Amino acid sequence: MTARTRSLHTDLRYLLVLHIHRHGLTTVSEMVTMLADIGFDVDGRPSKTVSDALRTDVKLDRIRSHRWVASAAARAAAHLPH
Repeated sequence: MTARTRSLHTDLRYLLVLHIHRHGLTTVSEMVTMLADIGFDVDGRPSKTVSDALRTDVKLDRIRSHRWVASAAARAAAHLPH
């Protein structure tokens, strides 16, 4: 994985998590549509790319899968100073 690819993957991840936090309950299909609407080009199969990008956040319990939603821990942490 090149630095550019890693950067795009990270940007995608941040964008998706931000979308989930702002809009609440959402589906992969809705996130794929949102990405297309803002002109974010997703390589490969978009639904798989979105799911793969969010895998880390699911493992860290920042979001919950199936219908994507921010976890309680992530919502609480969002209010902490950075």
